[in-house]
Amino acid sequence: MPKFLFNVLETYTSGTADEYLIVLSDIQEAGADYRNDDLLEVRKPDGTVIQSASEYVRYAPAAERNLSVAFKGLSKRDVPIGSQVWLVNSERSPRKPSRHYEEVKKPEAKRHSA
Repeated sequence: MPKFLFNVLETYTSGTADEYLIVLSDIQEAGADYRNDDLLEVRKPDGTVIQSASEYVRYAPAAERNLSVAFKGLSKRDVPIGSQVWLVNSERSPRKPSRHYEEVKKPEAKRHSA
């Protein structure tokens, strides 16, 4: 069952020959449910629906900005301002924690008896 992610505030194109449509959301973070390359559903104000894979847009330097995602091959007509974006594959097994973020405890030193 799809899960609501955000409303579309702004769109612009980027890349060679405007191959990517960048969508600016009304939220700061998508939360743990959204992953890069996830299938998203765009529900336009006129009631039409399209689905497309998406990618996070990362800004350099990192700053507090609203979440942005990129759709390859879509146009501003495909994702008009005011559309809703939904996560299609929201029901899946949880992601295993990365070792990068895994808490590692230092082993306790052994004490020798004299």
